[in-house]
Amino acid sequence: MNDGVDRDCFVKDPGLLVELCRKVIDELDSGACDSGVVEREAQLREIAKTIERLEKAQWVRYQMTQDGTLRADSPYGIWVLMESPR
Repeated sequence: MNDGVDRDCFVKDPGLLVELCRKVIDELDSGACDSGVVEREAQLREIAKTIERLEKAQWVRYQMTQDGTLRADSPYGIWVLMESPR
């Protein structure tokens, strides 16, 4: 990826990156037994797990904004709790 266009599509839909990682891992599984390949495969698996955790966090945040626990207008990366009624 040599420009931001490719990266932006993965930022907008992290599931695409997970799918890409899975395809690369599948290709590696079907091929060589080189120790460097094994190391890169392990790194890709960790990256895929991290992306899945991020997707889950995004879903949890969405659910919490829908049930009124979090403010929907909070800035990206900041989870602001709604004030509880007194």
